[in-house]
Amino acid sequence: MMRKKLFSALLAAAMVFGLLCTPAFAAGKADTLADINKDDSIWVGVTDPKALAKKITVKLQLWTEDEDGLITKGDNMQGPPPVEVIELPLGVTLAAGPTNKFLEHIWVYSDPDGDGVFDERLEKVVYDENDIYVSAEIVPVNAAGPLSRTDTEVYFNAFEWAYGKNAFGGNMKDIPGYHTLTTDFLVEKFGANTLLMFWNDEQDDYRAFLLTGKAAPAGVVKSLEDQGVFFSAFGDVVSGWAVEPVHASIEKNVFSELVEESHNYDLTGSITRGEFAIIAVNLYEAMSGKEALYTEKDPFTDVETGTAMYEYIMCARDLGIVKGNSTTAKTFGPNQLVSRQDAALMLSRVYEALGGEIPKGASTTFTDNDKIGSWAMDAVAFMSSKGIINGMGGNRFDPRGNASVEQALKIAVEMMDKLDA
Repeated sequence: MMRKKLFSALLAAAMVFGLLCTPAFAAGKADTLADINKDDSIWVGVTDPKALAKKITVKLQLWTEDEDGLITKGDNMQGPPPVEVIELPLGVTLAAGPTNKFLEHIWVYSDPDGDGVFDERLEKVVYDENDIYVSAEIVPVNAAGPLSRTDTEVYFNAFEWAYGKNAFGGNMKDIPGYHTLTTDFLVEKFGANTLLMFWNDEQDDYRAFLLTGKAAPAGVVKSLEDQGVFFSAFGDVVSGWAVEPVHASIEKNVFSELVEESHNYDLTGSITRGEFAIIAVNLYEAMSGKEALYTEKDPFTDVETGTAMYEYIMCARDLGIVKGNSTTAKTFGPNQLVSRQDAALMLSRVYEALGGEIPKGASTTFTDNDKIGSWAMDAVAFMSSKGIINGMGGNRFDPRGNASVEQALKIAVEMMDKLDA
């Protein structure tokens, strides 16, 4: 794992200061997500960010590291021209999309005694003799030093904002996804009167926030949930009802990062046959405790060999979970969308691969029962009777409606919870 040394040129880079962009607070899910996905700003969960904006003049007390790894705190340094910040109380969430340019190169400074001198914050990361991460802790703001970098203890002053909720620290591998930070978490980590500066890669633009550590006045804070926006622990967009099922799918090893990435971290979109095959194989392995295997015999001609999806699809085929298209067994149609009745059928085949049996000749009480394909009827009847796949409004099943990724994860978790082959 690469370890970053202290970047002592911060003050020089910090001389380039611009005005802080404060986009208006969005109303509604679509507008909020659009704001979060802007690459050049950070979404702020307050009703009016501009009302909390102010310019402050700071002195930065920085740490420096010599060639021998000795880290010392320098003299007080006069900071650059006034920094434009947004003062944030407790209870506020910051959010950024997968491609935001301010995810790395974040510096943190604290002024607990309010004297105008902001001390640069460090994080000590400990590794074992095999270079495996052991622990991390924030160096106290009043630490005088000197500190020494060793083979197993490294200090970082540049923080990174990783995917998911409150993933923030030194030397964090960035995996694209949605990012959120709460001011409560940050104040607990660094203390009140803390300045956070989010810099872009070129270090010619920044976004700055000053944590007050005080309770928010009434009517200031707006939550993501109030806007209809929900994220999973892995930083995926999900529906409100899907938060717990998606988290359960992660815990039960049904979740797929391949599917997550192909949907650009938005699990509300429709799932494809290839993607459902991945989740179905994960489900089989989680329920059976066995590794799914495949042979190279008669591969599908429309699935690229040597890819991870190819291996999953071939495993699903050899388990009997999926089959070729009706027109020819040589093609699979990995990009075709999965209908709700298709999902029931593939899940029933997972159950059969586990040794279970699907009763034949059954029917359902859905008002659109006659719209369910004869080839899927037994599967729909069985899965709905077990409460694994539920109907839609008006007691409709909507057999030809497209299943979403989060729905696929939910029914996979329901199957694990309710069936034991």
